[in-house]
Amino acid sequence: MNRQQIILLALVVFSAAVGTIQVATWANNTRPSPLRFLSFPPPQMLQGLSKEEQARVIEDWRARAVQEETRKAQERLDLKVRQAWARLLQITDQQWALIEPKNERVQGLWEQDLSWVHYLGRDERSLHWSRPSLSPGYMKGMSRERMPVAWRAVEELLDVIEDPNATDQRVREKIDALQQARANARKALPKARQELAAIATPPRVEAVLLLQEKID
Repeated sequence: MNRQQIILLALVVFSAAVGTIQVATWANNTRPSPLRFLSFPPPQMLQGLSKEEQARVIEDWRARAVQEETRKAQERLDLKVRQAWARLLQITDQQWALIEPKNERVQGLWEQDLSWVHYLGRDERSLHWSRPSLSPGYMKGMSRERMPVAWRAVEELLDVIEDPNATDQRVREKIDALQQARANARKALPKARQELAAIATPPRVEAVLLLQEKID
């Protein structure tokens, strides 16, 4: 096995390992966190409230605790991935810091261009759409204001098609919004790829980005 074959094999193995870590982390984030059951707000927040009001405060407190735990877990994962890529590509953290934002922009535009969802379930009762805000991934629990434009349009289109009272005009408006968001992402993608390719040095970095179709 020559050197190029060894490098390519290492890339494949590394990508699979990173994917496994990310899927496992996202899967863990979908399970009820122990914090959801153990975390309680300060006693003064519950003083003078009825049992129903206390229950709502506790539930809201625990939901925020789970969101914060998920955010920290994602940050830890992102750091490990960045460090692993820097080691694999044999570049410094400073070099990767220049590449990463442009790499993430290309990835984000590509995902917005696709921005599709699954229809999941085993029977009529359990069938549902895999909303980005509810599915494993970095947008789980994210507010719509923070979502990329196309994914926000996906959520809003799902809202209207799941609403039996939505008018055809309303559905059409949301269809047009999603189509426009995808078109905008598709239009911006070539320039983003060119900007990424311009700083894709040394050749090892260029090779990896080319294999991932991040650059042409």
